[in-house]
Amino acid sequence: MHQILLRKPWSLHVDQGEDSIVVDVPDNRVQSMRYRTAVYSRRFNATPAVMSASVDLVISDWLGELVSVEVNAVPLAFTSRTKQGVIADLDDVLMTHNHLKIALVNSDGDSPRLTGC
Repeated sequence: MHQILLRKPWSLHVDQGEDSIVVDVPDNRVQSMRYRTAVYSRRFNATPAVMSASVDLVISDWLGELVSVEVNAVPLAFTSRTKQGVIADLDDVLMTHNHLKIALVNSDGDSPRLTGC
């Protein structure tokens, strides 16, 4: 089994704005503004070795409520939810070139963000 871990660089869209900023994940920036929604996205390639393996996406930590995760515009279902995060199976959606999107919303008063990898 192969695990896709969250690495940099990412694009971040806040409050459904058209413009994005480039951020690293874990996103440990000092928050100077508050926002309600955050959509992190990044593109990644899968090698032939990865394509032939069983592949999971691991999201370990975040602030806010995790609303959706999609790869190549396909919503992912989580195969496991634990205190350490969530795991989603990518076997049926992974292609050579991929686009990952993770959407979060404010749930505790803090701006939503990916804080783990």
